[in-house]
Amino acid sequence: RAQSIRLFLEYLKQPYEECLYDKCNAQKWFEVKHSMGFEFPNLPYYIDGDFKLTETVAILRYIADQHGMLGSSAKERAVISMLESAAVEMRTNEAKVAYSKQPEEEKEQILKNLPRILGYWSSFLKNKAFLMGSNPIHVDFILYESLEVLRYLDHTCLDSFENLQQFQKRIEQLPQISAYMKSSRFIKWPLHSWFAGFGGGDAPPAGHPANKSP
Repeated sequence: RAQSIRLFLEYLKQPYEECLYDKCNAQKWFEVKHSMGFEFPNLPYYIDGDFKLTETVAILRYIADQHGMLGSSAKERAVISMLESAAVEMRTNEAKVAYSKQPEEEKEQILKNLPRILGYWSSFLKNKAFLMGSNPIHVDFILYESLEVLRYLDHTCLDSFENLQQFQKRIEQLPQISAYMKSSRFIKWPLHSWFAGFGGGDAPPAGHPANKSP
């Protein structure tokens, strides 16, 4: 859930310090989560001076707002909000596969609806470089993350959507993102928490077609 935040911060060249709770120290989070001063304790969290915030979209919106990237008109802000909701819904549905007791049923349902959903995104993107034009906003990184996860559900899912494939490449070719993905700080895996049934564990499935080198 934090990958889109990392990518957005990297794109903005905004320094940050990351505190990771992995399988080796997951218990530490449960020991400190209620003593850190969060209104709604959860991961990921974001601390900016004495301001503390949780929830992925809230964090992304806060960072975007600081950089004047939430739209310049009521209509533009509404469109960005719509895109946020659609992207988060797609990401939430992916997480259902990760944590469901019937993952194959969840996967089947997602893949059944996927051509229609991806068609919406493809139609909105058209021939634009990014969702709102020539420069990415925070939602572009939510969408990028979601598309990456979908490729592990079905590595052929983007075959019919050339503009979405090119969108992914443009994100990866942004100088800041390219440098980050080649660095030791880049976290490619897990897609969800390390204990998730799908997208968890220590490494991607060996030989999976969705694997690619940065």
